Amino acid sequence: MRQTAAAARRRAGGSSLLEIAVVAIVVAVLAGTLLQRLNAYRSQAELADVQRTVGVMRAALLLRQSQLQVRGREDAVAALADANPMDWLAQKPSTYAGEYFAPGPELVGPGHWYFDRKIKVLVYLLNYGKSFPPGMSKSLKYKVKLLGLPQHFAKPTSAPGLSGIALIQVDG
Repeated sequence: MRQTAAAARRRAGGSSLLEIAVVAIVVAVLAGTLLQRLNAYRSQAELADVQRTVGVMRAALLLRQSQLQVRGREDAVAALADANPMDWLAQKPSTYAGEYFAPGPELVGPGHWYFDRKIKVLVYLLNYGKSFPPGMSKSLKYKVKLLGLPQHFAKPTSAPGLSGIALIQVDG
């Protein structure tokens, strides 16, 4: 009689403790893999957003330079090297913290932009820096640099002339 009652319970669709444990382990492994991939996607999305913002600032810089040259004010182009690139945007990103004079990372917080007025550098502090390789800096820095070429190519020792301006990434 006992065997028939146990067999009836098994046929009713009940799960044993071992089956539940196996399912729990499989779900935990899948959840861990998902979270790991999600973190990688968040890091990639953050870098893509930074690249998009830098691209917009580069376009704004080119537009600003072109406006000055059309107006015959090439001398004012050099002054753009000391300017805050965020000022060229019609709308600043919500992650822009403002201008500071040599701030520490704890003042601004990860995932935010700030302009360091002391060294004239625009800095982005990585939010998901933990998932980047160990050798990579936890901040990205951009500076406006003047580009120059020799005025007379036959005389490379002559004073360089202003050929343009660019927003470039600098080492941290």
